[in-house]
Amino acid sequence: MLMLPGGDDGPKIFKRFTTIDDPCRQLSYISDEEGVYDAIMFVPKKAIKFAGFSVYRVESHLDQTFTLMYKYKIGSETSPEIEVDIAPGEVDEVERCGDVNIDPAISVAAGIPITIMVSFKVGEEFFCSTLLGYGGENYLSIPENEERDLFEIRDTPDCTKGETDTRFGNIPRLFYFNA
Repeated sequence: MLMLPGGDDGPKIFKRFTTIDDPCRQLSYISDEEGVYDAIMFVPKKAIKFAGFSVYRVESHLDQTFTLMYKYKIGSETSPEIEVDIAPGEVDEVERCGDVNIDPAISVAAGIPITIMVSFKVGEEFFCSTLLGYGGENYLSIPENEERDLFEIRDTPDCTKGETDTRFGNIPRLFYFNA
């Protein structure tokens, strides 16, 4: 898990899913599919500071470090692709996901979309798969979300892989600070 600031100064967590589909269905990734992403859009209803997000771990190779390739887009401005290695010991075993810290946190005005795009690989393996979260359409009822109606979750055309939408996917949490 990449370390996020903690305690009273730590970010707030916004959860998307009510259920993890394990072991029935997982999202598959092929190593030679460059530029193909699963993606989802979070639209804040008030100004925030975007501090990071989580991805579900790679299930097909639990004992190996996996590489997350990601980009984020704030409004129409897209970051370059960033690669982060996440080792088995860095995965939250309860939530079964790894965290990505955006430091410094990025100020985002109310109504400006935050789009997160992800893909995965494990070493030289041709294939890997991640867990899949369900119940994304029910995020307003997740009791852990301190500000349940802070975000509107939307599908995005940046989801070129097509296996993530408002109902399911592998981006279970977003981290933010109040602006």
